[in-house]
Order: sequence, then structure tokens, then C-alpha cells
Amino acid sequence: WLGSKFYRDVGSLAYGAKVTASGCLTGKDADALRKWRPQKDFGPGQVVDGDPGTTWAWGSKTGGTVWLEIDLGKVMSFNFVELAKVHKCNKVDVQVKRGEKWQAIHSFKIDTYKTATYSARVPLTKARYVKIAVKTDHPGLMSEVRLLRLP
Repeated sequence: WLGSKFYRDVGSLAYGAKVTASGCLTGKDADALRKWRPQKDFGPGQVVDGDPGTTWAWGSKTGGTVWLEIDLGKVMSFNFVELAKVHKCNKVDVQVKRGEKWQAIHSFKIDTYKTATYSARVPLTKARYVKIAVKTDHPGLMSEVRLLRLP
């Protein structure tokens, strides 16, 4: 990982984008996490703030899928996806919106109990909306989502 300044310099398309999520960690669970990760909140905007020290945290204990949706503001092209410091999930699908439907462009198989960064070159993709769908059985976290157009 080369640091958030590198990604802003080469054009991280997600940096500063509008982000919504199906859920985030709140209440007692968030208070407990703050002992290890001191930050005000664990909302979805943390994944596009350029700061690898902040995280989006979800609280699903029942299993299923939690997601975040990134609105890039306009249609943009990218061919590289990176998910930084992912912890406690089974699989992450990267999807783009095509009309009213979501189309998967890449799936990351995740080592559930290891915090790691996952990246992949994907076919050149044009989209305004990108969804990160996290299949999980546990509360977990993700530090950054980076979408790049590399040569």
C-alpha cells in the first residue's frame, strides 16, 4: 500500500464521493471499537476520505449482506479496484449500476479473520454508481475503497 496521497495524485475516483450504506456500527458496539480505533463515527464516508486510519464498520451479527453505494457524481472510467484493511467478512462483490440493475464486475474472496488489503485489475468499466456488497456473518470493517484508472 502506497498511502492515500499516492491515490489522490493518480486520480482515485472515489476520493470525496458521496457514499450511502445499508448499515454501520453504532451504540455499544461502536463504543467498544473506539477503544482500538478512536474515531468519531464509523459511517460509510470513511472509505473515501483518503485516510487509512478511519474505517467504515458494520454491525451485522445475523449474517447476510451489508453494502455501501458510491456515487462518483458522473460517469467515470476505471480499471483497478482496491479495498484496504478489510476485516471480518467472507466475500466482497464489486458491482456497477447498469440502468436499474446491478452488475458484478469482480468478487474478492476474503480470509474472514485476517485484516488485509485486496486489489484487482478489472476490465475497463464506465459507471457513476459503484456498490461494494459485503457478505458477512460478523461485525467488521473496511478502511478505504479506491477506484483507479491505470495505464
